[in-house]
Amino acid sequence: NSPLLSDKKALYLHYRLSNAYTYEDNYEKAIYHLEQFLKLTQGDPSLSQSAILGQREQLGYLYHENEQYQEALSINLETEKEARENGVLEEDFSNLYNNIAQNYYELHDFTQVKAYLNKRLANAQTYEDVDMELDTLFQLAVLAFEQDEFDTAKELFEKRVAVAKINKLDKYTLEHIQEDLDAFYDKLKKR
Repeated sequence: NSPLLSDKKALYLHYRLSNAYTYEDNYEKAIYHLEQFLKLTQGDPSLSQSAILGQREQLGYLYHENEQYQEALSINLETEKEARENGVLEEDFSNLYNNIAQNYYELHDFTQVKAYLNKRLANAQTYEDVDMELDTLFQLAVLAFEQDEFDTAKELFEKRVAVAKINKLDKYTLEHIQEDLDAFYDKLKKR
C-alpha cells in the first residue's frame, strides 16, 4: 500500500499550504503545515541547513502572530542556537534577533528585549544597514520611553536624526525621523 504523495511532494504541499494560510492570517493552520514540512525535511539532503533554519524562524514568527509568545520564543532561541552551531554568519541573525526581542517584549522581559535589540543594532552598524539601524534605534527609544528612561530615549531619538543626516537620506525620510523626535518631545512635555 503506497502513499498517495511521495515525501517530496508532501513536503512541498505542506510548504505551500503554510504560505497560503499565512497569507490568510490563519496562523493555526499555517503552523500545522509548516510543522509537517519541517518534520519531512529531517534527513532530506536536497534542502540546505540555512533554508531549514529559515523555515524554523518562520515557524517562530507564526507562533508569535498567533499570540503564543512562549512557544515562539522557545523556537527562536533553539533556532539561534542551531544557527550558531551550523556556522551561520552573524550578519544573518538580525531578523532573528528582532523576532526574539518581540517575543520577550510580549512576555514583559524588558532586559532581554534590550539585549536582543542591542545585538541587532550592533549587526546593523557592523554591516552598514542604515534602515535596520534606524528601525532598531527607534525600537530602543520607544522601549526606553516606556520604561521612563527619558534621557536614554532622548539620546536614541536624537541619534536617529544624526544617523539619517550622516547618511544623507532623502528629505521625506529625514522629515519622518525628525517628526518622531518632535513627537517624543511633545509626549515628554505632557508627562
